Amino acid sequence: MWLLFALVQLLCNLVIASIPGGGTIVNVFLSAGAMYAVDKQLSGDKLQYKDWIFGVENRVKPLFMMALFYLLGGLICVVVSLPFLALIFLNPNEITHVVLVVSLVSLIFFALILPLIMAEIFAPYLIVHRQMDAKSAMMASFRGCMKNILPFLAHNLYFFALIPVVFLTCGLFIFALGPIFYISIYVSARDIFPGKTLFEIPN
Repeated sequence: MWLLFALVQLLCNLVIASIPGGGTIVNVFLSAGAMYAVDKQLSGDKLQYKDWIFGVENRVKPLFMMALFYLLGGLICVVVSLPFLALIFLNPNEITHVVLVVSLVSLIFFALILPLIMAEIFAPYLIVHRQMDAKSAMMASFRGCMKNILPFLAHNLYFFALIPVVFLTCGLFIFALGPIFYISIYVSARDIFPGKTLFEIPN
């Protein structure tokens, strides 16, 4: 079932990739669906493919708002970072200069996008299982990551390091990496935000 989820996610991203922001919105809903599905499976209930969709049907508005906040934040990060590329024109013929400028822009973008990722990573879990609105969920997610900053960075670096494996396996490894990523987010969220979930699974 999780392999089917990974396939659906991949197909959705490929189909909607041409629509600006479409991939982000789809991934937010798929992430929330995964948070619901993991919880249901741990409760002992039989997991069905429709759980990824109908499991979050009553949380459409906050999930959609969260996706919009994330898109807006990402746009701000790009708008702030890109002007620094103009520094290239100070010495466009010097390769070292160009590399340094590109590296600087990348670091600025990463520094700006990191807090946004922290606000996003646990938000779907909180929206689904704690019935929070988008703003509250993103703020709580950010605070949770700040309190656990080293595990957060280690977690993301670990999955980032596995990205080359996806390319080396012609994309096949994504069918294992995707579900593992979402399950790890669920487990982490339950540790950081104690309390019962939708299926009344206590910590």
